[in-house]
Amino acid sequence: MSYGVDETEKKIFMIRVAEQAECYDEMFEMMLPLIKDKTVHLTSEERTLFSVACKNYINRDRYTYRTIKAIMLLLAYRAQRPLLEEYLLKSVVRFESICLKVIDHIEKLVIEPEKENKEPKEQESLAFFWKMKADLYRYICETAKGKTLEKAKEDAKKCYVKANSFVIPSFCSTKMSIGLNLAVFEFEVCKNITHALKISEKLLGDSLEKMD
Repeated sequence: MSYGVDETEKKIFMIRVAEQAECYDEMFEMMLPLIKDKTVHLTSEERTLFSVACKNYINRDRYTYRTIKAIMLLLAYRAQRPLLEEYLLKSVVRFESICLKVIDHIEKLVIEPEKENKEPKEQESLAFFWKMKADLYRYICETAKGKTLEKAKEDAKKCYVKANSFVIPSFCSTKMSIGLNLAVFEFEVCKNITHALKISEKLLGDSLEKMD
């Protein structure tokens, strides 16, 4: 189904209503048909809406994990630790599952349809979606352990590198976001502070050079 201008405007309107109502599950589901139809040809506004939908869609479970972890630190609940650990594990499984669900949608609706295109014109849009994949793997790293953590770190790094490979202006918001989020990944997940600082400094230098 191809949406006309009026139909697209109606879709965007209802997506914004869902956002205002904080119905993020519905906002996310409303975005999927639009993405399937337009793939990389989404406008900047539409891409931002999808990013907002995804972040809030998964944030409930991120908050659950962080809340349980905080409660586990309280000595008053030391006797209930086994119960909390069981609940924490369930929240981790649910959180990882929802992140992978979003990644799967991005892969199937945007990235796979563009794989045959050797010279894609929508460079910024593709970079945006690869960055989203990288961010989602980075979020998984917040809760994962062992082999799952190592796999998520590897996948996140690959996606950030891929996102950074597209030819877009160094001072545009997508390019800067890729650099900043990669720096966060190196700092928080890889614990590579020196590399994180180098990425940030290069990003700032490139942006200032282009502005001059």
